[in-house]
Amino acid sequence: MARTAPTLERMTDSLALQLAPRVGATRAAAAGRVVPLLRASLYPASCRDSDLKDYAAGRILAEVLYRDADAGTFDGIAHLTAGVVLVLSWLVPALASQTDAGDPRELARQLAAQCGSGRNGAHVAKVLDHLLDGTFGAQVLEKLLADDQEALFEVVLRLGEVTAWQAWALAAAGDMDLEAIWVQIEQGLRDHP
Repeated sequence: MARTAPTLERMTDSLALQLAPRVGATRAAAAGRVVPLLRASLYPASCRDSDLKDYAAGRILAEVLYRDADAGTFDGIAHLTAGVVLVLSWLVPALASQTDAGDPRELARQLAAQCGSGRNGAHVAKVLDHLLDGTFGAQVLEKLLADDQEALFEVVLRLGEVTAWQAWALAAAGDMDLEAIWVQIEQGLRDHP
């Protein structure tokens, strides 16, 4: 049975977050923040500060959160989260193929095991465990959005780190330019409905 490819729209639908009257504009604005968030996430040591505004990835997340607060929605963070998870769902199979690592699901499980410790690590691990099963960890993310937004923000930052390092590993394994991968990711996000 063929699996349906993930799309940003399916992710946000799964997260039950299509609430704003200007969903397309919100999605485009958040999708436009995915690659900058990933670039900033390549510097994980700076992601340990307590205030979001103290490091680049946190400032990007804070910018999205401020826009959401002004609009009275969670659409921006939902679309940013969906974009990060979608990109990760593209990178894991690509990296597994490039490195002959075998089953992409096994690579996702390995990532889950590596990320399962620390504050909110269990949530990150659950998303990674469900990354390639068609749900993309949406239930975990939806529950965090409803019950613990602060934990969601940390999970988004940690998933951003994982995604960024997968992009870096893919570039290194394929002797590719990381900038070219960022461009492909931006194009892929723009091309999704």
